[in-house]
Amino acid sequence: VCRIFEEVVTENCEYSAILHGDCWSNNIMFKYDKTENGKKLVDVRLIDWQGIKVGSPVCDLAYCLYSGTCKDVFDNLDEYLKIYHKSFSSSLKKLGSDPEKLFPFEAFKEQWKKFAKFGMCMAFGILKVKMTHTNDCLDSMDGLDTDNIIAEMKKLKFNEDEFKKMIRELLRHLCEIDAL
Repeated sequence: VCRIFEEVVTENCEYSAILHGDCWSNNIMFKYDKTENGKKLVDVRLIDWQGIKVGSPVCDLAYCLYSGTCKDVFDNLDEYLKIYHKSFSSSLKKLGSDPEKLFPFEAFKEQWKKFAKFGMCMAFGILKVKMTHTNDCLDSMDGLDTDNIIAEMKKLKFNEDEFKKMIRELLRHLCEIDAL
């Protein structure tokens, strides 16, 4: 996993963008309006930008999807990739650029096979955090160096059965799309 992570984060790619670098649900704020049927999503904002970097947009998307989704999304991945690329292309057009020149869908799909592994690497740690029992959550990691953070995270009690199930589904999915 460490080798895969290092390869992905250090590789230069032809189609790059400014990335968030830590794109998972705890770094996303959602704004909802009340409706007759409950609530409606009206805005989304990314927060916590200290991991900003340049790289393939696939890295942020794979991290976000693989650290917080389920088999249903894996089974319909092509549909979600089309939605993402359409939105990305729309933003590029609004900025006066040609999306087919800057990041064509074919290049996006090629990068997905190559950089989806980054999302897998991040999911290994993030899923444990998400599945940590409430009483075992760390209050703060401020002031801890990397070795101490890793040591503290190894002590966490989490739902191991659900974690293993999600990791199996993720690995099976990555094999199915030939991304491992």
